[in-house]
Amino acid sequence: MIVFEHSDDRTYFVQLHLGGDRNFCYLIGDRQSGEAAAVDPGFHADQFLSEAAQRNLKIKMILITLHYR
Repeated sequence: MIVFEHSDDRTYFVQLHLGGDRNFCYLIGDRQSGEAAAVDPGFHADQFLSEAAQRNLKIKMILITLHYR
């Protein structure tokens, strides 16, 4: 499910809620090159990849963030 999309004519920036009550992941991509980064894509990789494919993006980098208490 797309929670927030703030894409423009050069860049895709999509926040997705895929699993877990606090698990958000992000798809950030360049429209011209078609290259993208997946940020915290932990759950439902198939749905995440589907969102990227709909935008003709290829995931070139995966970024994982950590939260320490």
